[in-house]
Amino acid sequence: MSYRKKRILFVDDEFHFLEGLRRRLRPYRREWEIVFVQNGKEALGEMQKAAFDAVVLDLYMPGMNGFDLLGAILEDERTKDIPVIVLTGGKDQDLKRRALDLGATDLLGKPVELEDLLARLRSVLRLKAYQDEIKAMNAELEQRIEEHTRYLMQARVIQSLSLQEELPVDDHIVFTTHYIPHDLIGGDYYAIAQLDIGCYGFFLADITGHGIPAALYTMHLRSLWNQNRHLIVSPSVFAEVMNDSLCRLIEGGGHFAAAICGMFDLRQETLTLCSAGNPPPLVIHSNDEFEHVNCAGLPLGCIEGTSYEETVVETRAGDCVLLFTDGAVEIRHAAGEYLNADGLVEILRELGYPRSDAGFQDIEDQLLKYSNQIGFDDDLTFIEARLT
Repeated sequence: MSYRKKRILFVDDEFHFLEGLRRRLRPYRREWEIVFVQNGKEALGEMQKAAFDAVVLDLYMPGMNGFDLLGAILEDERTKDIPVIVLTGGKDQDLKRRALDLGATDLLGKPVELEDLLARLRSVLRLKAYQDEIKAMNAELEQRIEEHTRYLMQARVIQSLSLQEELPVDDHIVFTTHYIPHDLIGGDYYAIAQLDIGCYGFFLADITGHGIPAALYTMHLRSLWNQNRHLIVSPSVFAEVMNDSLCRLIEGGGHFAAAICGMFDLRQETLTLCSAGNPPPLVIHSNDEFEHVNCAGLPLGCIEGTSYEETVVETRAGDCVLLFTDGAVEIRHAAGEYLNADGLVEILRELGYPRSDAGFQDIEDQLLKYSNQIGFDDDLTFIEARLT
């Protein structure tokens, strides 16, 4: 870093006073670059031409007085951080208070003692150096934040693309998804695929944590899904393979995935589920009865060699299946009470879901209303399957 002399501007209409200062400060020319002017207009002109590290000004000047000049310095975005020492008479207490109220950094009485002047100059120059250092650090921090945000936005696009595979189209079942990441990027992953005529497999997972580490693990989940999706015809086998793969991948990493996977078989009118620590899904039957499908299992990535069980549910045309991550039920009310699955059912009933026109945005609004917040504390994903 190149060395720059500190620049000091003296403003006083008394020519002989300035000449005396010029002579007395001559030994400090190697340390400071000092400019002397006799009025406020000249002072502002000098400050427009180059930056200063300190200003020393007199209050009593014709035309633009010291108060006007001080106000002009502090109102200009380019000069407002320059420390200003105001020269005052010893008995002008009201003027001193007014100068400090306006924003003067320090006061110095006339006649000026050289040692007092030097002490105050060194003090305000140190202050200015600290301010400049903080500004530079803040500017660097803002640049890094902008860069980090730009990278996160790019990561969000990449992650969104990984979740934007076209949903299967079938006259007898309609899939809909709704994903709300906690941050720009999130730790939920879902996938749906047609396995055979009338057979559809799905996978929904929630990696522990938030942000970049969780988002990176979702990319691994996508890769594992593409490798093993053919196994979803037996959801328990699929879960066991995914679990073992994740155990090897995130060994010692402190992460795991609460998940649920399964298969719709429209020909047999069954839904086969396998849970790995995910909240129980809801089946809303055609008679508007809500059924919690109780199925349990250890989250994926906890213990290698874990076995998983399957649960089979009968489904009919007119039924609706709703799967969701724990972000939909582990929502805390302002009083500290969790929503839980029963609370979610109550919200769905109040909205007339799934028979009314209420959609996921309406559900999201009601969940936020319950939490009394403007955003969710966790990633939130819904998968809906309507049998027609």
